[in-house]
Amino acid sequence: MDILKLRVHHLLCSVLYEGSGYSEAFVENMNNVVSALKDRETRVCLVTGADSVCAECPNAMGDGGCALDGDKEEKSVDRLDIRILDHTGLTAGKIYRAEEVIMQAASRMDAAFFEQCCSECRWYLAGYCSYHKYEQIVNNYFL
Repeated sequence: MDILKLRVHHLLCSVLYEGSGYSEAFVENMNNVVSALKDRETRVCLVTGADSVCAECPNAMGDGGCALDGDKEEKSVDRLDIRILDHTGLTAGKIYRAEEVIMQAASRMDAAFFEQCCSECRWYLAGYCSYHKYEQIVNNYFL
């Protein structure tokens, strides 16, 4: 199997993913990413730029950027990825097994940090995400 390239903050999104998305192509792609992540042995390379999820996202820009960043440099997706790396002790560019990377991120996550990272995201604001849901799902992710 190829190595799955994954943005750091997508470690949270993929666990909480419920089958909704921007388009049919996005949903199909995200279903494939989540399925791969549920295989404990899938190899994952963490990145702070465009990844396998971004491949079908309508917000992805040709230069690897994200249209959701707009002019808010202090809120950029790249900075979010770096904050999560720092908080979880994970390393960009390193290859992990799916189970290892998801469980390490979860072991260092707490409600305050989750809210700080996710509270402005459209999916969070729509009610798809919460720390409570994340905590419940991650504990059963590999069952």
